[in-house]
Amino acid sequence: MRKYFLPLLACIIFVACDSIQKSEGEKQETKAYSQQGNVFILYPDSTIKQLTFSGNDISPIYLEGRNSVVFVRSKQGDQSIIVVNDSTLSEGVLVQNVRGLKSIDASMDQNWVLFSDSANLKSVDISTSSNKDFGQVTDYILVKESQYADHLIILNIIQDKETRGLEFKLKDIDGSTKKEFSDAGNLKSFVNQNIPSVYSELEDKLMITQRKLAYLDSIHISKLRLNELDIQLAKAETDLLKAKKRLSKIYEFQIGRSYSEKERQINDQNKLIDFKTQVLEEVRLKHNTERKTYFDLERRLNSL
Repeated sequence: MRKYFLPLLACIIFVACDSIQKSEGEKQETKAYSQQGNVFILYPDSTIKQLTFSGNDISPIYLEGRNSVVFVRSKQGDQSIIVVNDSTLSEGVLVQNVRGLKSIDASMDQNWVLFSDSANLKSVDISTSSNKDFGQVTDYILVKESQYADHLIILNIIQDKETRGLEFKLKDIDGSTKKEFSDAGNLKSFVNQNIPSVYSELEDKLMITQRKLAYLDSIHISKLRLNELDIQLAKAETDLLKAKKRLSKIYEFQIGRSYSEKERQINDQNKLIDFKTQVLEEVRLKHNTERKTYFDLERRLNSL
């Protein structure tokens, strides 16, 4: 029994030590986090340091090579991207007064901060604060490993007045296009072979982008219907107004008409007014229903 127990004990000790070493290795990473609108750093020795005190700071990213943290400061509807030194606590504004800021990310070389606003994907040089504009981008993935580290997988919805579609590109951090993909299948095949670590993320983002495209198609159709109903509504309102004016004239002019003839004309005109009123109400109902559909589609699109 003893000869089996000692090797087993040695194996258990080895596994436990290996687990402890891994846990200790994981603790070596310095992390930044936000709490109650302030930025903190958690060091490998478990000490914590508060870096900001504004109460408006979120989305911190620790830049180990620079001993700094980049974060977003929100104030009165505007957002700024700021970098703070973890030793001196001195702050520098990289980008200010950004509207509709969606996300920020740091390049692997820690020279650039990527951010997506309500219009375009952009980057800012941390050292010089110079900006680059990647143009309109529906979604993107910043690759952080493999030979394509610090490259961007771009997913974009392109549209004009009548048509919409998807385009897929691989760009470097300078904005130069390195590859273009004919369709989603082609892109997925490339990523699966060359950057498998982001394949799952790509599938999720593709699904959302395709849903956005479907909503845009539906919104376009709904908008066309609303335009048609606007014309119908204006016509129905005009027709009813004309019918009511005609009834007023029948009441005004009595010369040369018998009482029975006038009554017949009044009855006929009232029937016409009832009909025109019914048409107007039906058009209004269709218009209101389509308007609700339109805004519901926009709400769903904006929630993605």
